[in-house]
Amino acid sequence: MPLLIREYFVVKPRIDEMRNEYAEMGCHLSSDQPDARFLSSKAKAQYAPHRQFTPTHIQLDARIDVKKKTLEGTCTTQIELFQHEKEISFDAAEMKVHTVHVNGKKVSFRMEKEIEKIWIDATNIQEKASVAIAYMVAQPKLGIFFIHPTHDQPNKPYQAWTHSEAEEARFWYPCVDQPEVKCPIDMKLTVEEPYKAIANGDLQSTKSAGKGWVTYHWKMKEPNPSYLNAFTVGDFAEIKDKFGNTDVLYYCEKGKENEIKRSFGNTPKMMKFFSEYTGFRYPHQKYAQVAVADFIYGGMEHTTCTTQTDLYLQDEVAHTEYSYPGEMLAAHELAHQWFGDLITCRDWSHGWLNESFATYFECLWMEHSLGREEFEYEMFTNYRTYMDEDKNRYRRPIVTNTYVEPSDLFDRHLYEKGALILHSIRKMIGEEAFRESIQAYVNAHARGTAITEDLLTAFRKTSGKNLTQVFDEFIYRPGHPELRITSHYDSKKKEAVMRVVQTHAGELYHFPVRIAIYPKTGKPIIEEKMINEKENVFTFKLSSQPNNMVFDSDVSVLKATITIKPREMWHYQLEKDPHVAHRVSAVNETAKMGSQEDLLRVEKAMKTDAFWGVRAEAAMALGTMRVQAGYLKIMHAFEHEKDNRVKQTMIRVLGDYASHDIHDFLLKQTKHPNSYLIPAEAYWSIGKSRNAEKASILQKGLYEKSWIDAIPAGAARGLAALQTEEALRILIAHTHPKYSNRLRQVIATNLSTIGKGREEALWKLIELTKDDFINLQIAAAASLGELGDARAIPALEQLQKGHRDPRVVRTSLESIRKINGVLELPPRKEKNSEKKK
Repeated sequence: MPLLIREYFVVKPRIDEMRNEYAEMGCHLSSDQPDARFLSSKAKAQYAPHRQFTPTHIQLDARIDVKKKTLEGTCTTQIELFQHEKEISFDAAEMKVHTVHVNGKKVSFRMEKEIEKIWIDATNIQEKASVAIAYMVAQPKLGIFFIHPTHDQPNKPYQAWTHSEAEEARFWYPCVDQPEVKCPIDMKLTVEEPYKAIANGDLQSTKSAGKGWVTYHWKMKEPNPSYLNAFTVGDFAEIKDKFGNTDVLYYCEKGKENEIKRSFGNTPKMMKFFSEYTGFRYPHQKYAQVAVADFIYGGMEHTTCTTQTDLYLQDEVAHTEYSYPGEMLAAHELAHQWFGDLITCRDWSHGWLNESFATYFECLWMEHSLGREEFEYEMFTNYRTYMDEDKNRYRRPIVTNTYVEPSDLFDRHLYEKGALILHSIRKMIGEEAFRESIQAYVNAHARGTAITEDLLTAFRKTSGKNLTQVFDEFIYRPGHPELRITSHYDSKKKEAVMRVVQTHAGELYHFPVRIAIYPKTGKPIIEEKMINEKENVFTFKLSSQPNNMVFDSDVSVLKATITIKPREMWHYQLEKDPHVAHRVSAVNETAKMGSQEDLLRVEKAMKTDAFWGVRAEAAMALGTMRVQAGYLKIMHAFEHEKDNRVKQTMIRVLGDYASHDIHDFLLKQTKHPNSYLIPAEAYWSIGKSRNAEKASILQKGLYEKSWIDAIPAGAARGLAALQTEEALRILIAHTHPKYSNRLRQVIATNLSTIGKGREEALWKLIELTKDDFINLQIAAAASLGELGDARAIPALEQLQKGHRDPRVVRTSLESIRKINGVLELPPRKEKNSEKKK
């Protein structure tokens, strides 16, 4: 499940100070615990609950009334008791239970709303039983979502869809809502025509239920956990494809058939690639992808029937200039069919076995289909994303059972950092051993569950490598190596010298790394060295100063580095290094040095590097040099650049320059043909001028037709950058529900930019926290934290009450912390052991 990218804002005090505060209160944060920015007073060690029984089969017979926003039916679960019980419980929230029958006989039950349980009389159950619970769900806050037209958005479709990760299946059917509990399920879903119902498994039958209603019977034969059971209901178009004998199906709103095939059409090729890489053929007879409206994530990997947001359905223009979003979403969710679905993490503390694998296999597909440099740049982007969270939000181990809600773990550590560690292991043990180990892991745990130690065992048994220390240091410990690397040539000793110092506080890291030396003549010298001390010094005998010295030459180790070496080496690296990340590092270091020669080197990279990502990074670096004629160089390069992604970056940089020539240029680019990226960025850059006269131009941009309102979103960012009262008035007006949720969400995020000290922004954001759309609530809550006005606290506290999306709760808590300027600390313990009378 890829999260929708957004900013989080938190207080950033020093880690050691927070540890001291916790220690004074009788609490201890060990080095393998998350830091205090991640924790709250409600955080505690979480363990899977005791189980009274094992479900062996579920049958759900349900009538789903999309227009009335109700689900009514009976969930019948076959169970096997571990031992005799007076009562047994199912997880159940916000549902009205009519009756409960055990083995056909009506029995008593009681609801315990506080812990979301239904307790059932089990006195007559011996070992096995059939438990049938008749119930109704009406407009629940979580689990099942009903989409419908409104007065403001009359063209929105009627749909219903479920989303249950991590513990929200209990909101639409009574279950054992834990990932370790997997069993087959049959769903007989009755819906009004012309709606279709799509669910897990294979379609067994479609039968008339009378009076314009029809029943779809779906059978999931393989064991499945509660959070991966799902259905979607809507008036969908169906597009059929094949992977061998497996049906590949695409469902979308009618009229969007070309878009869904364009965005997800490489799915059969991905299925072939993942089947071969894992050594385990796609394990089902059907794979469906259903694009729905107002989905609250990018996608969700429901077994055999992935649900995707329809925002990723690209038209021809969007797909031509930037095809990644839909294809990478499809790859991520498909990879989950092996990692998460076929093999499920036993509990959420091991959730990286789901998400890190899906993130890395998404990148592996990119490497396979688009080439090494695209793969490297995507991994470099993942690196930056993780580092941003580590620096600006919090630091935690990848595997930890200390949290409040499981969704707290679904962050950049779980996705990007874990993917980076998998890449390190792949490079450490070699391509063949890595692939064979993954195949052994998949085959050993298919249709079951796994924990991190199972993966460690697979690497050990298959490759012979003992990776225990790697797992201890990079997975079970928070953080990463922080290194200072100094390289020079000693002409007296005829030696190239590289000194590597671990500068972080705490325990040392131990890892192998490849170092490349590029001599004046001959082939590069590449040697593997071991980093295992506070300071390691490596020397290489050479007759003259080398062209370059590169630490971690194949970009395989997760680390933060400060690298010091001669200017000529950076220049050589920028022009000659085979790896994207090293060329990007070189362009940034060259720009920092700032001489005329450095400027020419950066300009050359912007114009001539073979990879678009490096050209874009060079344009950004040139902007940081702030040379007077820099904008002219960028405008000249723009005219010859063919990749719209690079052009978009150039326009972003031009927005930081103040020049009448630039304004005319940007205004022209708002009408750039066959592009959304360029006009969107041009509108944003126009706003950076802070020229109040530009408000009318930007307002017109709010009505430009484009994929996912990309151009209106750019205009909204431009208005926020303008910082005028008129711009604020325009933005607030466009938070009205008649505008798309995508645009409203972008505006809510950017009200934090324009709204500081302005009451209209404060009260509008408070109002938006009450909106029905969850992602808008999250954006509004985050912006309130950024505004820092204490009058927002009651609204933010309200977001933590009742059944809420856990992301809303988490964001509101972090915003309150930011407003208060302090961390929420545990209740202070009395130093005197005797209680006060």
